[in-house]
Amino acid sequence: MKPRKNLGNIAIVAVAVVAFGAFVLLATKGGKHHSNLSAVAPTTTLKRVTTTTEEPTTTTTVFVEDTTTTAPAPVTTVATTTATTVKHTTTTKKPTTTTTVASPSGPVTEHTDNSASFTHGSDGSFSASATQPPSGADPFRFTIKTAAGGGVSGDTASVKFTVTMDNQSGKSVAFPDNNIVVTVTLHTSGGSDIVFTMTASNQAPLKSGEAITLSQTRDVSGYGTFDATATCDVNYG
Repeated sequence: MKPRKNLGNIAIVAVAVVAFGAFVLLATKGGKHHSNLSAVAPTTTLKRVTTTTEEPTTTTTVFVEDTTTTAPAPVTTVATTTATTVKHTTTTKKPTTTTTVASPSGPVTEHTDNSASFTHGSDGSFSASATQPPSGADPFRFTIKTAAGGGVSGDTASVKFTVTMDNQSGKSVAFPDNNIVVTVTLHTSGGSDIVFTMTASNQAPLKSGEAITLSQTRDVSGYGTFDATATCDVNYG
């Protein structure tokens, strides 16, 4: 009886082993199947692409003309000196004896050979006069005269001053730095002297026989009589 019982136990163990093997086989095949699916299944990745479109930019250049606005400048009345050079022409019909007038040498301050005056009345009247220079030979005749300028307004009179320098020497007469500066002095009976200048720039030396005239119109305030004289620095060559 023991041998049959042992055979039965062996059969049961064999069946159990076969069943366990079948179970393991099925489990193994199933795992491989799922592994294959995982390897074969494709993976799709979606990537968002953003496209930016820039509108073309148009640049327009506009040229604008600059406009400068200048405020009107204040008007200032300035006395202007006018200079005129005259060359004397001498016509000789017969031979004559020429006498040279003695003249200084080097730098000299010349004074007018006469004086001029004008009278301005409180009633608006105006008159002018001048004395005569001395007669006789003069190497450098220097004279002054006055006249009405642009009229009278209240206590102010417009006066024209004229000076003439005539080179009668046998030398040329030059001016410092080629600039003529005539200093005019107005003498008044009841007040201080009035001093002003008359100028001419870039003036070439006066040759013998040449003369130059300077004129200036300016306003003079006050009533009464004014006497005018003048001086000028020259250089005898």
